[in-house]
Amino acid sequence: MIDSGSSADIMYWEAFKAMQLSNEQLQPYVGTLVGFSGEQVEVMGYTTLLTTF
Repeated sequence: MIDSGSSADIMYWEAFKAMQLSNEQLQPYVGTLVGFSGEQVEVMGYTTLLTTF
């Protein structure tokens, strides 16, 4: 997954868990994401995932 243009890449919680990532990998996030129609999106945290090719 390469996205050099977006300011946020969203991963659904179910996908996070399916990848067997631990909750300890999440860094706290203080703030709100707002969807295109104005709805607020709950943020669980953020992490950095490294990829290889």
